[in-house]
Amino acid sequence: MQLTGQLSYLLYAASIAAAVPIVKRAGTSYNGGTTANDVENGVCAPITLIFARGSTEPGTMGSSP
Repeated sequence: MQLTGQLSYLLYAASIAAAVPIVKRAGTSYNGGTTANDVENGVCAPITLIFARGSTEPGTMGSSP
């Protein structure tokens, strides 16, 4: 009996989640790797994190985790 209640709740929650429209966010040219030029190209997201990479790391993004 409890499983039926939980299952119906999950189906209800899934139907609400499917009904919410998806908002497309601003694109970015960064697709991985060690270099990104979004600030220079003017395609930054509404919130942009700018950080300093290590001086011995390649590219503008660095490669350390």
